[in-house]
Amino acid sequence: MTSFALVIVTTLAWKHAGLVGEEINVEHIHDLGKLMFGFLIFWAYISFGEFFLIWYAAIPEETVYYHRRWDDSTWRLISMTIVGLKFIFPFYLTMSRNAKRNNAFIFFGAAWILATHFLEIFYWIMPYYRPFQPVPYAGIWVEACCVLATVGVYVSFVLYRMRKHSLIAVGDPRLSRALDFAQV
Repeated sequence: MTSFALVIVTTLAWKHAGLVGEEINVEHIHDLGKLMFGFLIFWAYISFGEFFLIWYAAIPEETVYYHRRWDDSTWRLISMTIVGLKFIFPFYLTMSRNAKRNNAFIFFGAAWILATHFLEIFYWIMPYYRPFQPVPYAGIWVEACCVLATVGVYVSFVLYRMRKHSLIAVGDPRLSRALDFAQV
């Protein structure tokens, strides 16, 4: 889901910058939006299935993670925020066909999914030291800067190398079929 969201954001940014011209049309973005929407539902299914199996098995080594996160009000708020902001809001935002065919809507939905993905990663990897200890907000800025620095170095390198190559696969024998893509 996050990969499709990143592809949609990147593709629409390239399209807006004029790097791909009219080679990528609304049908391509619509299909990427359908795939992202499908994997959004699959992510919710897998996440709930994992939670349900751990909870139902009641193995103390595994359930203590959820108990501690649910008993603390801040972690509970983050848990509910992930459900609301990473599944419910994007589900209704990208569900309709018109939203997937509108570049602004699908860009916003994909960017939203990317942003909430970092919130979910924060939820999964941050340690829980003791009861009622506040969520380590000071660490958020350090980790956010590390992520931004890593992404910045990577994107800078890719953009530097991309100047020497075409974004469209010019020698591909199936290029004309891909460019004439239309929804059937």
